[in-house]
Amino acid sequence: MFYVPPQDRFPAAFDVSDMFGLEVLSSIDGQPDESNKNCFALGCYPEPAAGLRGCQVTPYFASMAELEAFCRKHLELFRRLNEETEEIPDATGWDI
Repeated sequence: MFYVPPQDRFPAAFDVSDMFGLEVLSSIDGQPDESNKNCFALGCYPEPAAGLRGCQVTPYFASMAELEAFCRKHLELFRRLNEETEEIPDATGWDI
């Protein structure tokens, strides 16, 4: 079996992540709800020592495949927002 890097398996999610300097947030890391042990979103972790608050950009999904589908569905909108503004979008309320 060959190893396929996550960037190759989930290109839209990593494309959006790269556009806005985000990370894949995971409940495995203790975010956001301990009752759901496997969920993934794009955002940024807080860095209190640097005075940075965390952010959540996408809804949380039960799998990376679902996060990928969401990012793929909205990829053109993410690209347009990336060109039009320097702000990180809040896509948590976008159509799933």
